[in-house]
Amino acid sequence: DADVIQFIVDRYGEFVLLKPRFEADTLVLWLTPFAILLAGFAFAWKRKRVPEIPSQLSDVEKSELRHILEQKSQE
Repeated sequence: DADVIQFIVDRYGEFVLLKPRFEADTLVLWLTPFAILLAGFAFAWKRKRVPEIPSQLSDVEKSELRHILEQKSQE
């Protein structure tokens, strides 16, 4: 089994292994899932911000809009 695995790794690289060895060549394989996870958290955090209310609205309209946006963000 070890000879077959080594042959495949020699021919196609560490990328074909289920658990590639942790080396400089496979660093991208090991770090990519964490980078994707961090990007997902950053994207989700950015989208949860409440947008700014335009200044052309009256105080009553701003208050109503703020109330609607707060209700929407709680859902």
